[in-house]
Amino acid sequence: FERFSIPIRQGGEQARLWSFRDITQRRLVEDKSRKLSRAIEQSPSAVMITNLRGEIEYANEAFTRITGYSFAEVRGRTPRILKSGDTPQQVYDELWATLEAGNTWTGDLINRRKSGEIYIDSAVISPVRSSDGKVTHYVTIKDDVTEQRRIAEELERHRLHLEQIVAERTAELSAALQTLDTRKKFLDALAGNLPGLVGYWDTDLVCRFANRQYQEWTGLSPEQMVGQHIRETLGDELFGRFEPMLRDALRGEIQRFESGRPKATGEVRQLYLQYIPDFVDGAVAGVLILGTDVTSIKEGEIRLLALNAELTVAKERAEAATMAKSQFLANMSHEIRTPMNAIIGFTHILERDAPTATQRDRLKKLGGAADHLLMIINDILDISKIESERMTLENLAFVTTGMIEGVSALVVDRIQAKGLQYVVDVAALPPVLVGDRTRIGQMLLNYLANAAKFTEKGSIALCGRVLEFDGVSYLLRFDVTDTGIGIATAQLTKLFEAFAQADTSVTRQYGGSGLGLAINKRLALLMGGDVGVDSQPGQGSNFWMTIRVGKSNVSWDDSAQPHPPRETAEERLIQDYQNRRILLAEDDPINREIALELLSETIGFAVDVAENGALAVAMAQRGTYDLILMDLQMPEMDGLQATRLIRHLPNYAETPILAMTANAFADDRDRCLGAGMNDHVAKPVNPEKLYAALLKWLINSSLPVLPGAQMATTEVLPPGSVVPPGVVARLAIPGSASEVVGRVAQISGIDVHSGLASLRGNASSYLRMLHMFVDTHGNDPALLRGYLAAADLDRAHRLAHTLKGVSGTLGMSEIQLLATELDAALVERKADDILLSMVTTLESAHAEVCAGIKELPRPPSR
Repeated sequence: FERFSIPIRQGGEQARLWSFRDITQRRLVEDKSRKLSRAIEQSPSAVMITNLRGEIEYANEAFTRITGYSFAEVRGRTPRILKSGDTPQQVYDELWATLEAGNTWTGDLINRRKSGEIYIDSAVISPVRSSDGKVTHYVTIKDDVTEQRRIAEELERHRLHLEQIVAERTAELSAALQTLDTRKKFLDALAGNLPGLVGYWDTDLVCRFANRQYQEWTGLSPEQMVGQHIRETLGDELFGRFEPMLRDALRGEIQRFESGRPKATGEVRQLYLQYIPDFVDGAVAGVLILGTDVTSIKEGEIRLLALNAELTVAKERAEAATMAKSQFLANMSHEIRTPMNAIIGFTHILERDAPTATQRDRLKKLGGAADHLLMIINDILDISKIESERMTLENLAFVTTGMIEGVSALVVDRIQAKGLQYVVDVAALPPVLVGDRTRIGQMLLNYLANAAKFTEKGSIALCGRVLEFDGVSYLLRFDVTDTGIGIATAQLTKLFEAFAQADTSVTRQYGGSGLGLAINKRLALLMGGDVGVDSQPGQGSNFWMTIRVGKSNVSWDDSAQPHPPRETAEERLIQDYQNRRILLAEDDPINREIALELLSETIGFAVDVAENGALAVAMAQRGTYDLILMDLQMPEMDGLQATRLIRHLPNYAETPILAMTANAFADDRDRCLGAGMNDHVAKPVNPEKLYAALLKWLINSSLPVLPGAQMATTEVLPPGSVVPPGVVARLAIPGSASEVVGRVAQISGIDVHSGLASLRGNASSYLRMLHMFVDTHGNDPALLRGYLAAADLDRAHRLAHTLKGVSGTLGMSEIQLLATELDAALVERKADDILLSMVTTLESAHAEVCAGIKELPRPPSR
């Protein structure tokens, strides 16, 4: 209750009348109002109340937090204070239309805070009615949904992107499946329609695939062959013949050979077969067999043999005629030079005898004509020497500037007499070079003489620079540039041809034989380089040449008087490189013994021996070597594959690796270089060339000399000599060494001096090697017959190749020749009857040599 009083007067006295009123309902309303007010004030949503004119009469704390405006700042103002201008007018139109209809509007407004930041209000605006239902105010409840909208948009973008990715991956997978299906159909069609046999056998030699062509040969359908052991497909006889090659293929070695094989009809055809290992994760998972019918090709080869023989004869006749022509020209040039020298000499003598002015003029013209004719004769002689392969190049140290000055002295007067400027720029060249100074000077002189001849004004320049340096040799380039008459483009191609001039009318005017440039080209090619020219009429010419010359170890101070080396390669190795660690990879015992004799006992190298490429790789993994000598053809792993693996080992990227093989052709050298080898030493090994190669690749080695090996003392003979009296007692050969060497020389097919040269004249070692040849290679012809019978041409080739090298090393010239011919025939896959005939011939010569060796005394074993 609420109590209140009213003052009254009663009987002259002051009194008070008290009254009580029930206010329970009012207090309930007030309490409810206070709660509602607190709820609105504490609401996280902004609450704003405006009158019908849109003027703000109330705003809570959330409004201030969201907009940045205090209630005092917005009181009496309209919500337009928050407009950003980004909300479409259509939104406002819909808002007021809804409110004027007495309804609640819900939507988004893009507003601006007091700070200027744009944000999104999610607003609910409702009319406020009085008790009579009349709208008196509008209440707005707003939330800042900027971040929610951003997250929603981001999620939508991710959803769309994910849908796109799923669609793309689905399309890719579909395309991949379609491609796989297409590829499978294509491969099936390809294998089925190939003209040759295609089959696959697993490691148990069970067929997993065979194409339709196998049906023609075996009489079995591909479906019948799958799951069948290859013995059942081939039969016992053929399986026994092919099983060794199949086993080699399962060990990872590709097998290629020819063999006669019957078809299901009984017809025998010649097949070229390839057994290719299938590697999966480094292990052989099966063998792919490819077979090609080469019967018609073999028949064609037989028909071509006769034609090739005729062509060979014709070619030899043509080459003989060319050689005879060149030799005749060389001889004639020499014959002409003798009287020409006399003419020139007597002309100079007569000039000194005080002739009259007329006589002096005539003698001068005679001398000039003689000099010109002699120059042409010399050019012809040089061309003929090169063509007849009689040109030899010197390889001596010389001072670079001295050579340049000597050449310049021969032309500078002629150049200066025409008023031309002469420029020489060779500062970039090494001060001392090794090569043929005379021929290099001749080439430069040819260029300079032509430049002086065809240049009337301007300048002539001689420039030289280094293009490459490999630590041992330089590739040099020389340019002679002039400002002369130039040469038409169409005439450049024939400039370096013998007896050809760019323009004969110009030649008549200026003179010349047309041989100088041809000589330059051929000399440059002999020196490992080339020549060329850049020119345009009226703008001068630039003639260039490249040559390879050696790096000299002669210092600048010593080079004024260059002299030949005081030491041989062998002496230098003994003096400076004893105890270097060498790895020798060689499967043949005789070649190993000879190499050890030359490397360990003669020089004093510490030599480790590997009998095949796989062992060489393993030994290189375990230790460090200064140099590796690698045979090419070895069992289990050849030298090329071993070299590739060694190059990937730590510290072996720069180690010199030298190939040793009986083949020394260009393609063999290219294969060696491609595998990572540095050089190529041909068999039979020439000791001087071997030592030169070893010195070449050890001379810049930075590895330390390792202690351990000591040089053995061995009594040796100079190559090609006979043991002198008094030395016999020091040689470990039973009986007289001279007698033994003489008995070896009597064996037909042995060149005893060549064999001794391979061992530096060591007669004891040579005799031991001969007996070792009988022990290790005495059965080679029988083995060759066995390999041919099994159609194992690869093993036959390896054996013939080894026999070729060993026999050449020991001076067995006839065996070496026959083994070389057999080796080539095996590589060319000659017919079986031809190969058997060659083995029979080899067998006869081999038996005779072995019989003679068995009669010789056997030296004590080492």
